[in-house]
Amino acid sequence: MVIMFFLIFECINIANNRSALTKYSPDSNDTKTQAFIGKITQYRDNLNKISKNMPKKNTLINLHGLSKKLMLQKVISDPDSDNTVYKLKNGQLSFFASINDMQPHAESYKKFCEAVDPYTGTILYVQAPYKINCAQNTFPYTLPDYANANADSFISSINANSLNHLDLRKQISDNYTSEQYKTLFYNGDHHWKIETALWASEYIIEKLGELNPDLKRNIYSPNDFNFTVHPKKFKGSLTDRVGTFYMPSDDFTLIVPNFETNITIQRTIADGSFTKVERTGPFETSVIDSNLFFNTDSGYSAYGQASLLYTVTNNDTSSKGRIMLLGDSYSRPVMAFLSLYYKEILHIDSKYFKEGSKNPYERAIDEEYGSFDAIIVLFYPPSLSIDGFFDFFGND
Repeated sequence: MVIMFFLIFECINIANNRSALTKYSPDSNDTKTQAFIGKITQYRDNLNKISKNMPKKNTLINLHGLSKKLMLQKVISDPDSDNTVYKLKNGQLSFFASINDMQPHAESYKKFCEAVDPYTGTILYVQAPYKINCAQNTFPYTLPDYANANADSFISSINANSLNHLDLRKQISDNYTSEQYKTLFYNGDHHWKIETALWASEYIIEKLGELNPDLKRNIYSPNDFNFTVHPKKFKGSLTDRVGTFYMPSDDFTLIVPNFETNITIQRTIADGSFTKVERTGPFETSVIDSNLFFNTDSGYSAYGQASLLYTVTNNDTSSKGRIMLLGDSYSRPVMAFLSLYYKEILHIDSKYFKEGSKNPYERAIDEEYGSFDAIIVLFYPPSLSIDGFFDFFGND
């Protein structure tokens, strides 16, 4: 069975490597090439169905990853080429993002800003960083860094339209050396560390205060938080694909405030049922899903899971300010830390919120949730590779 599994994996790898080459080929739109890709894709999909039903799959994945490590392979193909894993020159793992035309994104984002302007006094786009440093491409085999190129182009368009933005990549380059850069991200996951999200939240709050004096806040110091390191606690999305022999699980730092808090968090599950889950209590048992954290290896998700909506309310009677945070998985821990500074945070996950809905953002702001003191849009660079990602209001 083990030999069969390895053969299946190798066949999938071959299929993926054939189709991956077409991403960089000038002849990838050729009719014969497309026909070849179609056959390879069908072949790959059939093999993938077999591999998904394999018994003891995790053990086999670990052994497969070990074989790749022993062979010094830096590219671990996946049945979905977007999930192919690349070992960077600094030893970490990453996905690859494709090049994209930013003009449609820029036009859609401008349309969004114009549409929500009546409901908020402040709109801020925040560019989260990518695992690849702008100043040093660490991809293997001289692969290009398209994700940061996309982000550069999008930020340039925002500047041209005189829209507010905060490029955290610049803040990182001003505060961290190239050698320190990798410490901001998990080795085996595509996300920034929770420590980095806390750091980013402070810059976002400072920027909001500059744009809107009513949102100015005194920033908590590191001494106001407890940092508890849990060794090998977090099995990231990339480690999950290549196995722990190839990339061990990451240490995970649980960060909670050491002052008294009382927060209510309501999560609308993104499974079509619109089920709402609510918790009230201190930060460490309300904002953080303590059951998820202590009983699984998904530490990052404890600060916010894939959901349709999150509504986070700070029950401190002195708290003020309503913030809408529109983002992806990078924005969820930011949501957690912003809840310490403002009365209410409404977090919308763009991936789930617009699926099956008509003009959901317009409806959310106008009909259901009223006005906000600020709307923050936060994405990490690979999200910009998705066509139509900023088409918040659909095509009607």
